Amino acid sequence: MLLCDFGGKVPNTFDDLMKLPGVSHKTANLIMAKLYQAGTGVAVDTHVMRLSQRMGLTKHHAQVKIETDLNALFAPKDYLAVNELMILHGRAICMARSPKCLECPVKHLCPKRGTAYENKNAGIV
Repeated sequence: MLLCDFGGKVPNTFDDLMKLPGVSHKTANLIMAKLYQAGTGVAVDTHVMRLSQRMGLTKHHAQVKIETDLNALFAPKDYLAVNELMILHGRAICMARSPKCLECPVKHLCPKRGTAYENKNAGIV
């Protein structure tokens, strides 16, 4: 399809990228940001999904709805940074099974702060 429909070049619009087999919103957003420096949306993977829910940035569970919520909170120029920072934070501090709440540099922003959830992950409960 790249050869036939796009002359062997990676499409430079979100809509054209979405026409390619196997390309999702996440992939299209990342290609637009990294290859074309265009903020079309926050790329939502499992880390971004988990953190955005845990931090109260969305109540949704579907990637496209989470993307819509995050896009409303951040400027397009920051979409890639939001994605990358949330991934790094999710891997290093806010892991799925045992987040390091006491070490979290943004715990003051977290709605889980001071709850049984935080205490459990701090070894208090």
